[in-house]
Amino acid sequence: AGSNAPDIDQLWTSIDTASKAFVPYRNEVLEKWNTKTQLWAAGAAQTKLKAINQSILTQIDRLMKDREKLIRRTQLKRSSYRVLGKAADDAALKEGEAYDEEIFDDPEFYP
Repeated sequence: AGSNAPDIDQLWTSIDTASKAFVPYRNEVLEKWNTKTQLWAAGAAQTKLKAINQSILTQIDRLMKDREKLIRRTQLKRSSYRVLGKAADDAALKEGEAYDEEIFDDPEFYP
């Protein structure tokens, strides 16, 4: 690396600073769209993500405290499909019982 190349620690510090500066705007947008979707779906059934008397930010914070569990929930095979590039035997695992780090299945997060 040349002498003008930024240090990796400086890059991460810069990324962290920018990320923290973005938080108020991110939260404002989340609250705005959460309010809009609640108004739109006022008569619809409650979703699994919706907790009574909790803001969207509180719900997100609660979910993010256990990131491993959250990620694991997205790796559960919930329907019948074959993963491209995997052998048919690998893809034949039973729905609801198979975890696969190569998939991202998140329908439970949507109404």
